[in-house]
Amino acid sequence: MTEHETTETTGGPQGRLKSAASARWNDARSAEMWGQYADGVTQHDGRRAWERVIRDIVGDDSRRVLDVGTGAGFLAGLYAQLGHDVVGCDFSEPMLEQARERAERDGFDARFTTGDAEALPFDDASFDVVTNRVMIWSLPNPGIAVREWYRVLRPGGQVVLFGNHPEDPTRSLTERAVRRLYAASLRVRRGKSANSLDDDTQRTWYEAKTDLPFHHAPPSKIRSLFDAAGFVDTRIVDVAETFDQWRTLGPWRERVPWHVVVGRKPE
Repeated sequence: MTEHETTETTGGPQGRLKSAASARWNDARSAEMWGQYADGVTQHDGRRAWERVIRDIVGDDSRRVLDVGTGAGFLAGLYAQLGHDVVGCDFSEPMLEQARERAERDGFDARFTTGDAEALPFDDASFDVVTNRVMIWSLPNPGIAVREWYRVLRPGGQVVLFGNHPEDPTRSLTERAVRRLYAASLRVRRGKSANSLDDDTQRTWYEAKTDLPFHHAPPSKIRSLFDAAGFVDTRIVDVAETFDQWRTLGPWRERVPWHVVVGRKPE
């Protein structure tokens, strides 16, 4: 990481975004909420749909997989239960505790460690697959993060990013406007919040996230970022049809992926 990039991640607007994200995701109540979410997305036929997509893209041979921004560990668990050697990385210790509890409860073997997606604590060429699910939007410096993922991949390794944001930019603009209004409402509702987090934390996070460079980024924008980082054979895989039946089964229906953005590190 260059001196400029280091400054970029610690000061100015990016530093503010990172601080807001840290407060949001290091809260134990947030971790518990996302643990419940992870339970929801692996219920019913959802697990089989996820497993089918992973097999189609990664194959059946055992790979060493890094799940960046693993959160409560549901994606790490899916890879591990398919026979892969999995490391889950997250900067939130409460999230990692949820992931470790999930591994023990569900009986899968994975290692979970603290780390920043933009400054990974791993050697070069350590993994065959780097994966995550709708995490790139939360990063203040997604370009730095993707270059880190490239660095820790072995030659021929894959980056596999699951996303559920559409290509249509009008939805993104509408949702940004709604979030700004919600953040403003928290200013006048201070001390009266019914949310799991206090108003100040919620307001700071909702104000900050609308400024994130890849907030609701369409898959084409993510693919361009992969291309710029040096990945080859980049493509967008539409998996909406795989999950269509499951979308009707419960409140988690809009959390399933619509696409997967894939790239390969050159041999």
